[in-house]
Amino acid sequence: MCGIFGCISQTTVDAALPASMGKSLRHRGPDEAGLFVEGRYAVGMERLAIVDIANGHQPYYSKDRGIVAVMNGEIYNYAALRETLAAEGRRFPSQSDGEVVIPLYEKHGLGFVEMLDGMFAIALLDIRRQKLVAARDRLGKKPFFYCSAQGNFYFASEIKAIFAALGRVLSYDTLAVDQYFTFGYPLPPRTLYQGVSELLPAHLLVYEEGHVTERRYWQLPFIAETDKQERGENETVAHLAATLREATKARLIGEAPIGCYLSGGIDSSVVAALLQQTSPIPTTLFSLAFPGLTFDDGPFADLVAAHLGAPYRRFDADRTLAELYRDALRHAERPVRFSVPLLFLLLAEKVHEAGIKVVLSGEGADETLAGYECFRALMPGGQGAEAAVANGLYAWHPDAGGFTNPMSYLDGSDMFSRELGFMPARLSEWLLLDHHKEEFYAFDLKRMLQREKPGREIFTLLEMSRMRAWHPLDRQLYIEMATRLPCEILFTGDRMAMARAVEVRMPFLSTSFVEFAAELPVRYKTEGGIEKYVLRRAFANELPEAVVTRPKKPFFGNMREWFFCEHAPAWVGDALSAREIKKRNLFNPTTVAIYLDALRERRQPAARLFAYEAALMGILGLQMLPEIMQVD
Repeated sequence: MCGIFGCISQTTVDAALPASMGKSLRHRGPDEAGLFVEGRYAVGMERLAIVDIANGHQPYYSKDRGIVAVMNGEIYNYAALRETLAAEGRRFPSQSDGEVVIPLYEKHGLGFVEMLDGMFAIALLDIRRQKLVAARDRLGKKPFFYCSAQGNFYFASEIKAIFAALGRVLSYDTLAVDQYFTFGYPLPPRTLYQGVSELLPAHLLVYEEGHVTERRYWQLPFIAETDKQERGENETVAHLAATLREATKARLIGEAPIGCYLSGGIDSSVVAALLQQTSPIPTTLFSLAFPGLTFDDGPFADLVAAHLGAPYRRFDADRTLAELYRDALRHAERPVRFSVPLLFLLLAEKVHEAGIKVVLSGEGADETLAGYECFRALMPGGQGAEAAVANGLYAWHPDAGGFTNPMSYLDGSDMFSRELGFMPARLSEWLLLDHHKEEFYAFDLKRMLQREKPGREIFTLLEMSRMRAWHPLDRQLYIEMATRLPCEILFTGDRMAMARAVEVRMPFLSTSFVEFAAELPVRYKTEGGIEKYVLRRAFANELPEAVVTRPKKPFFGNMREWFFCEHAPAWVGDALSAREIKKRNLFNPTTVAIYLDALRERRQPAARLFAYEAALMGILGLQMLPEIMQVD
């Protein structure tokens, strides 16, 4: 695990440039730095030493040093790949997992990436052919950003390293700003910053002769319900448990101590149980509790830890999450809209202080096995997708007046009905701020967006022709895994954990488990209206009943109290002052003041106050980011 970066320049690379890029990523890899600089080329990394700590140095080199590679992440099947390559006469100077990348590229060309099972972002510089090859893992667990400027090509694990190379922070992409206020994130390859792109999950990139080409190498493997293999329930339960157990065991590679995030929900509890079964040494469980608050999961985490008899560290939150906001904003490089990133940052901080570099977590179970409440209507006996979306929409903001907002940047529900033939389960969330944008966008921003429909770019992420034959629930899971999973869930997990040099591994998102779940008949995901039914069946005898039967409980911190009421930090008021709002010229200062007053006085319906809160958190982040991202 590390932060990777590099540059292909039109002229000789100044050694100070890659040094500044590496410095900006040192939080991701504080153990060791590695750098290759030669002529027009620079490739480097900041290492978090986990696999072959003593000898697993990067960059990696081919025998003739004509190929140089760096990798962020882990390749879980490296031992089998290494054995095959060794039988063909390949020799390896260390036991590092990333050393298989160059031999596989030399043997298979761009097909090398299809042989890798893991979480990774790889940059491979083929000096002989004067090209750069980059690859990102199948689901987007590890980030990769790139930028072409003044004829030079830059890439990095985080955008701040590109800014360090350029010596400045780039301006906002206004379409990405609007996408953020719709989806909660820009739609890749677009990022919040003009000229910076994100490599999509399951994609290869080739930079050659000044041009970038990209291609997909893997697809989410959903199939029609009629094509799914029929197994009995007991066989299905056994298959799920075995697949998940093997995925957990594979994620024990390395010499660094391993821990486990534990929330007290079914997902993290299953991973904790499997760790105790597969790890050769006891694995410490880590939880974060909020005593006295309604969303405190601490008692359930305590119950699981006691049941498993595992080493356990429970931390009571000793800082308000507002205290972490500026640091979280710097690492996220985009607004922090809800409390989950702040929670993850605090937990990673505690884990790092305990001397742990690697944790396993339960992310991915909800996306693969339909664990979210918004999918419930699509379960057998549910009310149907369109009714669910409509009901959800009016529950979020009953004063919206329907879908007929003339300033609708998402283009309303009709866009999805036309393009997809159905409405996404999260449409009510995407429309939450849609009719408020007319109020809080500045005139110039509205004018720039007037002829654009930024939300339409979501269709570039979806292979719509494949979806039509699938079960309605599988369609929704596919949309979730193509959008929110990489753009929000995995993004947040990587950024907040790596801010404190902690690597997160996710057994539910192993390729084998994702493929198993995609081909699982829908009834096993949702039998009797019970979400994640087959997972609960599989581990019913290994966890406390109160945890196995407990419905999903999302974490909602009180952002209103922390940021906009009487105890709010002074810097919030400064950033949202009329003076600062006018300076950025993105938002309407009068509307911002109205929203702030409404939150402080609680004089609007709860649904509208929730929308105001979400809008203000986005505005706050966009106001503060230009200074926070400043290059040293």
